[in-house]
Amino acid sequence: MWKFSTWVFGVMTVAACGGAQGTAESPKSSESAAPEQASSSEKPTMESQREPFVQTCLKKARAQKYCECAFEQFAVVFEDADLTAAIGDDDPRLKELQQKTVANCSSQVDEKQVEANFLEGCIDGEPKKRPYCECAWPALRRDLEIADFLGDAETLRFYAAKKKMTVTCKGKYPAELAKSEFMTGCTKEKPNADKTCLCLWKKVSGRFRAEEIAAGTADLSAIPGLSECK
Repeated sequence: MWKFSTWVFGVMTVAACGGAQGTAESPKSSESAAPEQASSSEKPTMESQREPFVQTCLKKARAQKYCECAFEQFAVVFEDADLTAAIGDDDPRLKELQQKTVANCSSQVDEKQVEANFLEGCIDGEPKKRPYCECAWPALRRDLEIADFLGDAETLRFYAAKKKMTVTCKGKYPAELAKSEFMTGCTKEKPNADKTCLCLWKKVSGRFRAEEIAAGTADLSAIPGLSECK
């Protein structure tokens, strides 16, 4: 049985909201598409993948018809695939699958489902994020279609909507939370570099608001002196 990637429906959960810049979970890499060892010696079939795919999808999307539709797109795109082999993150078929899923399955999920999943992923168990997340949803929705929340959150269209959202929701993301998330992400990439990360935080937060840092719209290239943080 494959471990199905949640990127197909992951955008419904995390787009534009969670974490400080550099720490937000990517919709394409939230779970590897590597195969598991089959429990029997029988070669896996496409039909044998239906139930695990749908169940994995439901953990995120909570939309039965959407998940069933997503599997039908998967079955088409990977019709000739070796179901015992891993799918690399750079496999071009993943992009095709995403496009087909958005095009053919968006109508199978209603706005309330997308909003609920968005808020759950945005808040991510941290009540202090709720005011920001509840502001972010309608702000983004003014510029984005429901299908945009099911597709690629790295598009220029989504980025532009996020930039506007950070202005609309100014002051709603707790600065201490943004700092904590930034430091966690920074020290994870740079072990034993608390001093360096604190220096970086001071420069980033001195130029950008917490909402911009959290949404990933802060342009680090526009900040002078980052190389001084050593």
